[in-house]
Amino acid sequence: MVRWNTYTTNALQSAFEVSDVQGKAMSEQEIQRNREILTRLIDITLYLARQGKAFRGDGESATSSNQGNFLELVQMCSQYDSVLRLHLDDVNDQTMGTAAGDAKMFLKTIDFECFLCLEIAITPVFEVTALASDALQNCDIDLSTAYSFVDGVMDTLSNLRTEEQFGKQFKSATEKAEAAGISIPTVPPSAKAEEGACKVSAKY
Repeated sequence: MVRWNTYTTNALQSAFEVSDVQGKAMSEQEIQRNREILTRLIDITLYLARQGKAFRGDGESATSSNQGNFLELVQMCSQYDSVLRLHLDDVNDQTMGTAAGDAKMFLKTIDFECFLCLEIAITPVFEVTALASDALQNCDIDLSTAYSFVDGVMDTLSNLRTEEQFGKQFKSATEKAEAAGISIPTVPPSAKAEEGACKVSAKY
């Protein structure tokens, strides 16, 4: 009887360990996928910002022929990029319902993603580069000091990409989005497991 109890205990423990490993592997895959999605959205955001183009369109309904530069670029890139295409398919699957409901939920997701890109990528980057640019325009600056400014910018940008700093920026961006009345997209049940692992919403 003792041997049987020991056997069942060990078997259960092994099963839990396997399940835990599988869960962590799935969580890591989801985190990597979401980072790839966010990287593409940030690239689109930076492109529009550099070109001085408006992000929103006059008509962003599902039937509109021009939904704005940001959304149109995302949809165009998704034709050639499987990561974005799967992301848009997921968004559409999560917002099944009436046509009006689909469009409304889709636009809420795009609103938040656009806001997130601005808060995480553009604002911190512009703050750092603007300070360095002002300093480098000083005609009296020597080469060594100029290199130190550039190194400082590169170090700051590298730090922005760390998981800890990203988590802080994401939390700040989420709070600002809520204060501005921008709805936070619902996290799919299958992605909730990673919330405890990285302290960042499982969607990203």
